[in-house]
Amino acid sequence: MPETNSKLDVWHFEYWDQEEQERRLIVAFDKWADKGVWFTAAQKVIHQEQLKHVGNGCLEHNIKGIRADGSRIEGSHKGWNSLQHAQPSGIIMLSALGNDFVLHRNVRVAFSRSHMTPFIKSTHSSHHLQLCDHIAKLHNMLQQQNPSCELLVLPELDVVESGETFGLVVSDHIATFRGLLVKEDIEDGLTGINNSTISAGINNLTISTGINNSDIPPSTSSISASINNSVIPSAGQTPSQCLFSIATSIDPRSLARQDSDEFYLFMDMRAEFKWLSYQMTLKCWVLATEEYNLHLVKKKGESVVRKNPQALLHALDNIEPKLMNKIIKDDYPCE
Repeated sequence: MPETNSKLDVWHFEYWDQEEQERRLIVAFDKWADKGVWFTAAQKVIHQEQLKHVGNGCLEHNIKGIRADGSRIEGSHKGWNSLQHAQPSGIIMLSALGNDFVLHRNVRVAFSRSHMTPFIKSTHSSHHLQLCDHIAKLHNMLQQQNPSCELLVLPELDVVESGETFGLVVSDHIATFRGLLVKEDIEDGLTGINNSTISAGINNLTISTGINNSDIPPSTSSISASINNSVIPSAGQTPSQCLFSIATSIDPRSLARQDSDEFYLFMDMRAEFKWLSYQMTLKCWVLATEEYNLHLVKKKGESVVRKNPQALLHALDNIEPKLMNKIIKDDYPCE
């Protein structure tokens, strides 16, 4: 084989933009449609759903030159899921474990490169980077104090101001239920919490007040109240709940049922309005939560914590399998 100077750059990747992805998906579908492969209505519906995702830019990558395709993202998700299964814990512990998890992976990737930085090479693949950096700085300081010392200077860790943040952050996509809820701007990001409290409660926290107002139902005021309540943690909350309140401005009590009254109200309204998970769209969940909160306020007063759509969604997902199991087994005990 003749020698060549060309080399494959395995660290640089280019992804198709949204228009090119859509064009290729249509061409591929039409190619096999002409051969009679797609012959059921369900397959055509799936194709339309895929086109909708591509058209919304769900598969578009704004950052070029890094490995960020679906398979690698899915592999990262598997790693996070295994971490949560192996170490069931609260937000505080999970944040620390996540930092260690990402650090291990980054060191492994950096150490596997053919051209390692001097510092990474000096760590011998150890993930204790701060310890290695501290030893290098201490060694270099002692060497400078002794001019006659002939030892080599050890490489130190370079600090890069990338502007990136790792840790617990605010997701407007989740907080506004994919843009269907109105989230009012909160002055300085948080209400009733001073900067020292935030620093003590969470490190490297980024508060974003971006709003997605697309496709908002006309009446969502009571649901928005569950997002914009004061973020001062209430008594009796766990450390994870307090941290969640400070970081997201969402009352954790709005994300789950709190007592039997809320449960029976949910079950009565489920039967009355015929809530079925496979029929519920995002807009249906928002309107159902609005109606539920109105009934909840009438039942328990204005001081009650309004629910987020996530609370009803999880409640329905939890109760439906139980009801189906009882129907299948003909199990109807009356106590």
